[in-house]
Amino acid sequence: PEMTSPGAMQNIALSNKNSYTNVNYTRSLGKWSMKSGVAFTYDENLLGFDTFDVNDYNTNVQARFAMKRKFSDRLTLNVGGEETVNFFKEKYHAFTTGFQFNGDLNDYNSALFAEAEARPLSRLAIRVGLRGENSSLIGDSKIAIRTSAAWLISKDIQFSMIYGTFYQ
Repeated sequence: PEMTSPGAMQNIALSNKNSYTNVNYTRSLGKWSMKSGVAFTYDENLLGFDTFDVNDYNTNVQARFAMKRKFSDRLTLNVGGEETVNFFKEKYHAFTTGFQFNGDLNDYNSALFAEAEARPLSRLAIRVGLRGENSSLIGDSKIAIRTSAAWLISKDIQFSMIYGTFYQ
């Protein structure tokens, strides 16, 4: 259907190119275990109508590094950081008026985190953590507290509660 005139029809052209890949590395370092990874995403969405085109291009790279230390069967510490780089571009062209818009958004999002997991009972796990983030796009840094609890009621049933603020 054509969205501006009831009952009218129009052709829609849609073309997508999407790619995702990642690589991970895990290693034991004495009493610590290390996990790291890098992911790459590319998305291209070309949308054409009779009267206008909208083309979006998004490139995203994320790198993450974490260290985990198990102090006992009941206490674990996890610390790390990540960097996310996002390049977004949008092109809009209205054929009837010749209006064109080219928008670019680039964001570098850096984060550090630390969390502790305690298991006071064999079927109860409690996590408390802190995460600090900085976004270059909005020019702001935030610190957030995150906490969760999980109670394993039976082999197939778990009750979970989570609290936190997510700025990503």
